Parts: sequence; C-alpha cells; structure tokens
Amino acid sequence: MFKIKLTPVVKDILVINIILFIVSRFGILDRLILFPYDSEYFNPFQYITYAFMHQNFLHIFMNMLMLIFLGPSIEKRIGHKRFISMYILAAIGSALLHYTMVDSDTALLGASGSVFAVLTGFGFLFPNQKMSIMLLPFQFKAKYLSMVLFGFELFRAFSSGCDGVSHWGHVGGGIVGVIYLYHLTKIKKL
Repeated sequence: MFKIKLTPVVKDILVINIILFIVSRFGILDRLILFPYDSEYFNPFQYITYAFMHQNFLHIFMNMLMLIFLGPSIEKRIGHKRFISMYILAAIGSALLHYTMVDSDTALLGASGSVFAVLTGFGFLFPNQKMSIMLLPFQFKAKYLSMVLFGFELFRAFSSGCDGVSHWGHVGGGIVGVIYLYHLTKIKKL
C-alpha cells in the first residue's frame, strides 16, 4: 500500500483549502477570489487569497491530490519557508499572466497556478523520478510528464477561447515554479 507522509506546509495548505471550500459554500467569502484590478471589488490581498478558493468539489479535489502527491518531496528538499514562498509567488505570477494574456472581466479562483508550480518544480528537482497517470499501465519520468502537461497547457492557452479554465494561469504558475527553483540551485541553496 502506498503511504503519503504530509509535510507541515502541505498539510497547512490542504487544511486551509478544505476549510475555505466548506465555508465558501455559504457564500460569505466571495471577496477572497481575485477580481480584475479595474473591478470595484478588487483588493490587492486577493492575489493570494484566490489561490485558496475553489469552484466545486472536482476543482479542489484535483488540485489537492496533486499537491499531496508532489508537494511533500519538494518541501523536504527546499524547506518549509521556501516552499510556501514558491507557492505564493506562483499564485501571484499565475494571476498576473492570466490577466495579462486574457481580456477578461471574470474573477479568478483556485490553486491550479500554484499546483502547476509544484508539478513543474517536481520535474525540475526530481527529473528521473518515475510517475504514472491514473489508470495508465505505464510510467513516465517526471521531467517528461511535467513538460508534456506544461506543453498541453501552453497549447490550450494559445488555442482555447473562454472555456472557463485559466490555462495562462497554469502556464504562469509553472514558469514561476521552475524559475524559483532554478534560482535556488544557482545560488547553491539546495
């Protein structure tokens, strides 16, 4: 049986997301999602809080599942403070790229940008680690799987209209994750 050992920051992020998801079902946290900067509802703190809000159960389930499987390895490798820094910076970078590339007046929510930083970061730090995708009978090296998933999101970002998914946000988060970890390796902090 596969056993997952949650690290402190991953566990805290998971708990915060679950609590906010449950409380948001009552409609009292609507101001925590990220509104466009020209909206009357915009507030700068939303660049962080939106990454802890989710639209529905599948949205939070998929994001937290990826965080649980990949996040602890990165947190153990780079430390608690650096992991939360990467996660928050990815949320901000994700939102900035989304609103730069998409002319949208809709609000943004979800941890997907930060989770994409975790995905690309895992491929960067553990390139030869074998990974599998649910229900597929074969495995991939992490570097290839993260590149393929990143490439898919980049393709979708350029080709999709308004499908309700922030593909540019995913791309932004993925870029921030790799740049952050690359910077850490270059200054010999890992």
